[in-house]
Amino acid sequence: MADSIADRIGHGVLSPLQASLLVVNTAIGSGIFGLPWALKEAGLLVGIAIMLLLALLNLFAHHALIDCGLLAKKYRFEDMSHFALGRTGDVLLNFALTINGLGCCISYLLIIGDTITPVAQTVLGADAWWSTRNVVIIGFAVVVIFPLLFFKTIAPLSKPSALSIVCIPIIMLVVGIKGLEQRATAPPSAGNDDGIVMIGRGVLSAIGIIAFSFGSTQTTFSTFASLAEPTIQRWGVTATIATLTILIIYLSFSILGYLCFGTLVQSNILNNFASDDAWANFARILMAVSILLTYPMQFYPLRDFINDLLGQRIGRGFAETAKCYCTSLVLFCITIQVSTVVTDLGFVYQLVGTCASALLSFLLPSAIYLATHLEWWSYVRRLVTAAGRVQPAEVTPVLEQQSAQDLMDDEIAKVPDTAWRQIALSVFTLIFGLVMCTIGTSVILINRLSK
Repeated sequence: MADSIADRIGHGVLSPLQASLLVVNTAIGSGIFGLPWALKEAGLLVGIAIMLLLALLNLFAHHALIDCGLLAKKYRFEDMSHFALGRTGDVLLNFALTINGLGCCISYLLIIGDTITPVAQTVLGADAWWSTRNVVIIGFAVVVIFPLLFFKTIAPLSKPSALSIVCIPIIMLVVGIKGLEQRATAPPSAGNDDGIVMIGRGVLSAIGIIAFSFGSTQTTFSTFASLAEPTIQRWGVTATIATLTILIIYLSFSILGYLCFGTLVQSNILNNFASDDAWANFARILMAVSILLTYPMQFYPLRDFINDLLGQRIGRGFAETAKCYCTSLVLFCITIQVSTVVTDLGFVYQLVGTCASALLSFLLPSAIYLATHLEWWSYVRRLVTAAGRVQPAEVTPVLEQQSAQDLMDDEIAKVPDTAWRQIALSVFTLIFGLVMCTIGTSVILINRLSK
């Protein structure tokens, strides 16, 4: 697997526009339905400002990872993190990937509890035990999702999963139309100017949710490899198109949702509709279909990642394959257990956003960029000073695996020099990610425990 992406570099067939759609598909998921609530927490003006800032930082993260990957000839997030940050990078990335994978799967099951329970109660009766929230979550997970988690690879599910891409815009359309209709027939929330707050108090909560929704750096290198003529310039176009597309969709949906429901908007906007609303139930069913197809897309990378950490792989004999499937069963049970105990979807969005998304989108890419480029500058200055006669002992830790010839070949020479403004942006992004991970996560946990 380590060489699979590297082998694909130069053999991709996608244009920047086509590749950008892959990034958009990775980013836009269930988190979009929590964005109106994020605006409520931060306030309309502050929420929009946060969304613009995080879009810029995510764009920089995509650029930084590919820039460093070309410089070091590393084409996986894991390899680049280890190359630039050593054992610390390994630990932080492993932690972030685990929390992100588990958090996404748990959020999907929580959404099932939010969306399918009203439908089940409408059809089966509100007093029936089999239409209670936990029974719905466990039943849907075991009967519908569980059988899809034991393929050797995710390949058999790749084509059906494309259906989830169709479901999301239909759900957004239904929510927009029904939200406007409900807004037109309902009075504004009492005690507020149309129920809209411009500057709110839940800024950290909003940052966590928005960061969770923007996260897509996990697929940066594989998307770059899909480009025809993969260069830093073409990747810049790809990342810019993708970021602007995501930003426009997020701003449009979140502002519309917030204006429709004001301070009454919930962390899953579908919960703002009545359980007997036919169109809302149609949107809920589509959401269940989407989750059925996207839960495995998050679960398989998590399963393979954990199996790699444990040194086991499917296909290496019956005993080792059985261990891998046991790992899948344990991970699946963890997601069910947490989703039946924690019922607050907003809390999951916030925690995963401040804890994992901050690492994957801000802290790690900026740290990798700084470590790689500052070491590179130092190395090149000594190389020029020594007139090309650099002794192995003089090579800095990050670049010790590369020879002077490797570093000075034509491909590396094409990588543009680092500008001071990029270094400044890296430092800002690093500090921002560090504050999110430490203070943001701590505040969210303290607030949760105090309730």
